[in-house]
Amino acid sequence: MRGLGGVGKSELAAHWAATGPHRCRLVRWFTADSAAAVQNPLGDLATALQPALAAALPPDALAEFGLQWLAAHREWLVVLDNVTGPADIAPLIARADRGRFLITSRLAAGWNHCVTTIHLDVLAPEESYDLLAGILADRDLDGAFELCAELGQLPFALVQSTAYLEQNPLLPPVATRA
Repeated sequence: MRGLGGVGKSELAAHWAATGPHRCRLVRWFTADSAAAVQNPLGDLATALQPALAAALPPDALAEFGLQWLAAHREWLVVLDNVTGPADIAPLIARADRGRFLITSRLAAGWNHCVTTIHLDVLAPEESYDLLAGILADRDLDGAFELCAELGQLPFALVQSTAYLEQNPLLPPVATRA
């Protein structure tokens, strides 16, 4: 999945990982914003699989164990969240090709032909308003359309703004605009 920051890629990935049609015995979440960042979750996987390894192996060996486990097993899903460069995850994908990866990224280009890309866009103005109005039911919505526009119709920004407005029940959306 690709799209702007705040458009909901990670939220959708988490929802799909929890409820999707896949049949995975193991689901793991890796923050993958660099090649080095992938190593820690691989080590965490190794430790989750065999806790005694944490005391016996250094971090790089734990990561290798986690990678070897993925390479040898099926029916797993790894969410690679916030990938900043396809090259950062290429070694992982090349070696662990028996399971499934779900990748979130802001990048539009650079993905190879083996990847199905889904572009997530901002909400339409009416959808933004409906999201805001649905959360702030029975509230004064003066300035709601304008607030949605100022927030770029980004779902994350709208949810954050409604959380603030829920904490300040006398404040209409127009009062939060800059």
